[in-house]
Amino acid sequence: MTALQILKLLKSTRNNARPALLWLNHERRDAAVHDGEIARGVDYGEAKMARTDPALHIIDETDGETLAA
Repeated sequence: MTALQILKLLKSTRNNARPALLWLNHERRDAAVHDGEIARGVDYGEAKMARTDPALHIIDETDGETLAA
């Protein structure tokens, strides 16, 4: 999944009851996207690039960062 696809998913579900989430763990260089139903791993570099979008905000910092749009 590319950074653009990650951002598109996050922004398209922001008003849903179960919005998509992006999770990054910088120590382990690991990342995943949760689409509201299923979590799947994504490339850490692509997730880190998507993280730079100003529309995303950190909602939790337990075991890494969890972001939502």
